[in-house]
Amino acid sequence: MKKIFLIFLTILINLNLYSYVRVSPTVLFINEPKRSTALEIFNPGAVEVEVWFELKYGYTSTDDSNRLVIVMPEKLSADDKSATEWLSTYPTKMVLKPNEKKIVRIMVSPPAGITDGEYWARVLVNSKQIGRKLKLKENPSGAKIGFDIQQQQSIPFHYRKGKLSTTFDLMGNPVIDVKDGKLHYKINMLRGGNSSYWGMLNFIITDKSGKMVKKEWQHMVVYKEIKRDFLVDVKDLTPGDYTLNVIAESKRYDDAAKYVIKTEPKSWKYNFRIQ
Repeated sequence: MKKIFLIFLTILINLNLYSYVRVSPTVLFINEPKRSTALEIFNPGAVEVEVWFELKYGYTSTDDSNRLVIVMPEKLSADDKSATEWLSTYPTKMVLKPNEKKIVRIMVSPPAGITDGEYWARVLVNSKQIGRKLKLKENPSGAKIGFDIQQQQSIPFHYRKGKLSTTFDLMGNPVIDVKDGKLHYKINMLRGGNSSYWGMLNFIITDKSGKMVKKEWQHMVVYKEIKRDFLVDVKDLTPGDYTLNVIAESKRYDDAAKYVIKTEPKSWKYNFRIQ
């Protein structure tokens, strides 16, 4: 009789969308002297889900293609202000029935004498369906391969102490290019102060007469240094000369809105042409 070996592969998917569970809020801030906050975990599906939590240091940056990524270095540098070692979760894991909600508390115990500013971590919410039938496929060797899908959401955590300050500056000259109906605004931003910069960029385009022909905004965050390629849809604009006005504001419309550190707006102006 031919022996059949079962090989189970765990596939880790790091997605904040299309997850087995929904997590709220999507970003966490704690200001001293507060020592805890909470996440709500909801299972919208029809199958029980196992959920467990990890705590790691990390922050948002971009890769070589200017795509947003989460950097989680194994070794910390001198300017890495990590809160990971001070954090704990209760509980550390849970099981959610279909349409069930539960709360996990994130507790912080900072050491005495830390300097003013902001300290970061990531709360990793891992989830896996329980009792899901795995699709097995037999290969020519007789082994059957099954796939066990594990999903992960990364929630940014910030602990704030004392007097906070933030800003950002543009490093070098921006690159502005129009391609396939999109205006590319490529910039390199360097954060200043002792806290991350949370805000938005407003893009206002005017024609030769000064008439506004396009306006939109996009959220942005700067933890350290980050390169971004912001895209503005200009496919409806006719060929000609235009002016791009960019205004940075410490303002947001998401879960981070009430934690924004207020700063003076910054603005830049550029001329460009659509062929």
